[in-house]
Amino acid sequence: MSTDNVLRRAAVEPPSKNERVLVAPHSAAALMQAMSDEYSKRILGCSVVKGRTVEEICLEQGIPQSTCYKRVRQLVQAGVMIVERIAASYSGQKYAVYRSVFSRMDVSWENGAMLAYATVNPEVSDKLRYMRQNEGDEP
Repeated sequence: MSTDNVLRRAAVEPPSKNERVLVAPHSAAALMQAMSDEYSKRILGCSVVKGRTVEEICLEQGIPQSTCYKRVRQLVQAGVMIVERIAASYSGQKYAVYRSVFSRMDVSWENGAMLAYATVNPEVSDKLRYMRQNEGDEP
């Protein structure tokens, strides 16, 4: 599976303001893979309402740190998670705050095709729009 960002590369049909139907097979497959892994589900679930650092996710969800870093990196590459912001501690050390792109995801099999229905997290929709405009995907 390609590590291209799902939202940037997918064929997207907007049925409503924040809901998307991802009809490209690789997009639906990326969502299905993310939702089939227990750690990935927990990481995405805890980062819908509020952005989290990897350290916060590890402590809150009881996920080993190396596993959490690996899964977060995969979720960002798959396009189901974004870096919400880069912050700095009082000592000047920089760290990333991650957020789930979607607040709801459903993957289904319809007439021999895999479809993914996803509701974009309203808290990140403006950031996604800005990212897409800067890549030339939108006028």
